[in-house]
Amino acid sequence: MPVTAPKWPGRVEYMSEASGQQRGLLSRELRALFAGRPTVLVGLFALLVLVYGFQLFNFNLSIDEEIHANAFHPTPWVSQWRWGMAVLNRVLLPFTVVPVVPLALGLGFHMLGVLVLLRAWDVVDPTEQFLIGAVALATPTLAYLYVFDTINYGVGVGLFMTAASIALFARHEGSKRYLAALPAAFALAIYQTFALALVAVYLVWAVRRAASKHPEGFPLAPLAGVVAASGAIYAAGQVIFMAVLDEGSSGYVEGFFDLEALRERPGAVVMSVIRTAWVVYRGEPSVYAHRLWALPILLTMLLVSFSWIVIRTPHRRASRIALLLVFPLMVAVPFAGGLLSGGHVALRFLVALPFALAGLVALGLPPRGPARTIVATTAGLVLLQFAVAANSLFGSSSLAFEQDRVTATRLIHEIELAVGVAGADPQFLEVVGIPDRAGARLIHRFETIGASFFEWDGGNAWRIGLFLQTLGYGDLAGLPVERRGEFVAVSTAMPDFPAPGSVLVAGDVVVVRFGPYTAGQLASLCPHYPELSACSG
Repeated sequence: MPVTAPKWPGRVEYMSEASGQQRGLLSRELRALFAGRPTVLVGLFALLVLVYGFQLFNFNLSIDEEIHANAFHPTPWVSQWRWGMAVLNRVLLPFTVVPVVPLALGLGFHMLGVLVLLRAWDVVDPTEQFLIGAVALATPTLAYLYVFDTINYGVGVGLFMTAASIALFARHEGSKRYLAALPAAFALAIYQTFALALVAVYLVWAVRRAASKHPEGFPLAPLAGVVAASGAIYAAGQVIFMAVLDEGSSGYVEGFFDLEALRERPGAVVMSVIRTAWVVYRGEPSVYAHRLWALPILLTMLLVSFSWIVIRTPHRRASRIALLLVFPLMVAVPFAGGLLSGGHVALRFLVALPFALAGLVALGLPPRGPARTIVATTAGLVLLQFAVAANSLFGSSSLAFEQDRVTATRLIHEIELAVGVAGADPQFLEVVGIPDRAGARLIHRFETIGASFFEWDGGNAWRIGLFLQTLGYGDLAGLPVERRGEFVAVSTAMPDFPAPGSVLVAGDVVVVRFGPYTAGQLASLCPHYPELSACSG
């Protein structure tokens, strides 16, 4: 029996797919979406190149890639409760620190996911297809993850799996709907915050379905079953991988949870989450490197339009009120994880934001008339600003890497001079402080964007040693904490780099002083040497 899909006011009716049931889901969806409309696909591809072209063809290292570049095995992903990444790392990209390929894979899956999502939401109008798809592709906060070749391909796969889940659920009936749990579970196994992306895409589908007065009742029981099954599959997979690989939890994921803060000061936690959402939706430079002034205007227009559409929908009053609450709920969904982490929402966790913003466009774009033209034009301005912001963020990381290379080149030269004078063969590296750098207008430092290997973790000698190895210098390891106390007095008397004497070789240790001890360095040093004056404050 043909499946009748929902219609948002002003949308074209969905055609029966009974004749194509023998084809695969992805092939069927893509054929239907772009039959006779190649301009939409060309437009989305052009936008993809505009937003991500620089990062795609520019090879620079980001934090953690110095580790993966020297030696890395997929099993540590399992210890972070991300067995899906372990599978991808093993099957797709055993070595991820290479140009082009990781991000190209991620963007390819991202694009496929957007196309499948458009079909799952029954978006048939070409203008809507482009605007909704473009927002889902170009949201600049993805730069905080796509800058990492170690995981960017996994993020793309996760976005595709999220879309595949809602597509399977929307296009099937009965027990076949439970197939949606498989891609959902794999998305969770790649990055846990894909749970919020799943909430967003299912919520948009449910609203469009409800607004169309679908003849069938809402499939609440199958939906609950998919939620339970996806969680069970994810957990079972984690247990199996840990058992087979004899890998325990690293505590990485657990470290982000702070339920005690939510219990003791819920108001402060909620306000912290709201503040983060506020700066993101306002288009603040602290997030995007530039002010995206058109973004809050677009969101306001979509809210007004969505409210007007719902009010005019022939539903009961209670149903209309419930639908009106969906917009603020969609706005909140990408940030909901902050409630479990003490109010802290890292921008790289916002994998749900692209699909949530696309969903707001899908729900609020006026069906016709001058209002539609105004909203669509504003959305076009937002997309232009998205492209500028994303390239600024990617450019910041590229320039920061070049800055680190210059510092590393000077440091290697000074180390070689000191080694020649001492006539030693050093094996360890002790770093004190971080480089004192003047601000650069083109380098925006936000979380992982524009991060420096010399400054991450407050100056981590292990990371710096591995970074030097990527440039072909030696194999200096971070000095064990049991020996670091021996060099506190020596380093205190040294000048700051690059002054003469700021690099010292003492036996098998290279000591480099960039400045006073940082809080991160003292945090690892003081538990072992509480008697030090630097630890008494």
